[in-house]
Amino acid sequence: MQQFFLRQGGLRRNLLFVREKGGYHPKNAEQLAEAYCMGALALPEEIAFEDHYIACARCAEIVENTALYVGAMQVAARRLREFVRGVERVETAVD
Repeated sequence: MQQFFLRQGGLRRNLLFVREKGGYHPKNAEQLAEAYCMGALALPEEIAFEDHYIACARCAEIVENTALYVGAMQVAARRLREFVRGVERVETAVD
């Protein structure tokens, strides 16, 4: 397995790429996509990952699916918080 770190403009970006079927992809594309969709990547890694997935159908699909999943989890978490607040209000009103 061939590995390399992406270099852009003379700067090393901390994305490890490996050769797989269909070309070079980040070694941990699913984890990168999750961090990217949650806004948890440092700016250099975010830029490097964007530059890659814009031109890579496989990684673009991973980002799209991850964005849908992260969005669904955010909605579920918001609904759960609202439900818990409602239960707490009812319990407070009964006491």
